[in-house]
Amino acid sequence: MAKSRLGRIRQKTVRMGIRIAIRGLILLVRALPLRIGVVFGGTIGRWAGAVLSRERRRAMTHLQFAFGDSLPPSEKSRIYRACMENLGKTLMETVKLPYLSSDEIRDMVTVEGENYLQKALAEGNGAIIMTGHIGNWELGAATMACRNYRIGVVSAPIYDPWIEQWMVRIRKSYGIETIVRGQANTLRRIFSILKAGGVIAMLIDQDTRVEGVFVPFFGRDAYTPSGPALIALRIQTPVLPGFMVRQKDGSHKMIFKEATPMIRTGNPESDIRSNTAAWMGIVEQTIRENPEQWVWMHRRWKTVKGPE
Repeated sequence: MAKSRLGRIRQKTVRMGIRIAIRGLILLVRALPLRIGVVFGGTIGRWAGAVLSRERRRAMTHLQFAFGDSLPPSEKSRIYRACMENLGKTLMETVKLPYLSSDEIRDMVTVEGENYLQKALAEGNGAIIMTGHIGNWELGAATMACRNYRIGVVSAPIYDPWIEQWMVRIRKSYGIETIVRGQANTLRRIFSILKAGGVIAMLIDQDTRVEGVFVPFFGRDAYTPSGPALIALRIQTPVLPGFMVRQKDGSHKMIFKEATPMIRTGNPESDIRSNTAAWMGIVEQTIRENPEQWVWMHRRWKTVKGPE
């Protein structure tokens, strides 16, 4: 009982510390020009990468899972450091989002393959953007909103309600709708946006507590959300890959690819798994092309496949 109470006190203390840090970061970012803030964020990320030993061990393990001995340890270490630097920059940009104009967002981001999105939307059933935690994914949603697309983002519940509401407010400042997974109205809100010709962004590259299937990811079975396939098969909504990739000059590129043909055999279970596997293969290829921009410390393979 005492230990449990001590744990709750510790949890509250940590959460309060995070909230104070975020508030301080907001004040700092508002005062700094964006470019200076991004450089500062990268420095914070590199420092965090050096001192967070658990995250380093986890990331190095996952890099070994993914690349084996095809990359030397020094290259895996470089990727990890660059990954943490990207996360620091992403944090600073995300905090700055409510204070940037649509014109500033458009100046930061070039868009490639937007014709694929427009082609998908022309079918009249909206579109699902299948993406992952690559580059600055929050900036990707803001970019689409600034280009006058109605967009909803499906997100996992955040452990701290205050942080969750803070993120909701950031997105709302651009008109982005946040749809939290697992709520009673989640599917209704998704279908409403799609039927109105809008776009739903769904990140499928993490192992989370949602309904999912096991599909290959870097040669290992990984538990992957099945929601996009379930929705697309039910209402015939096109699904196309879309990724935000940070460029070497500090700018960003939003890359859309053509909607993938849906696999429909009449076997729902098989179709969900097959389509999810195909999309996961696209995510993997994008990560291989930009390994420094993915979240290698995430426990992607934590759920173990049971006997069939």
